[in-house]
Amino acid sequence: MISHLLFYGDNIINHLTCEVLAVLKLACADISINVIRQKAFSTCSAHLTVVVVFYRTILFTYGKPKSKDPLGADKQDFADKLISLSYGVVTPC
Repeated sequence: MISHLLFYGDNIINHLTCEVLAVLKLACADISINVIRQKAFSTCSAHLTVVVVFYRTILFTYGKPKSKDPLGADKQDFADKLISLSYGVVTPC
């Protein structure tokens, strides 16, 4: 939606990164609908990320095959610990 806005003259953004709201403030048009959709997208994307991380860990935990190789058991235990860490730490963060 930002690509369809008009910008005139030299524009300077006083930020380290090019955030969406900083770019929207430089536009020479009505940006009210862009601000509303940007807020909705940022809220929705955060929730969607948490859901994907949560269900990914559940899928890997309960959908993996049993390892019959004795050397594979150690690797499987390490993977279980990593998945548990992702489920217990990354999702709440």
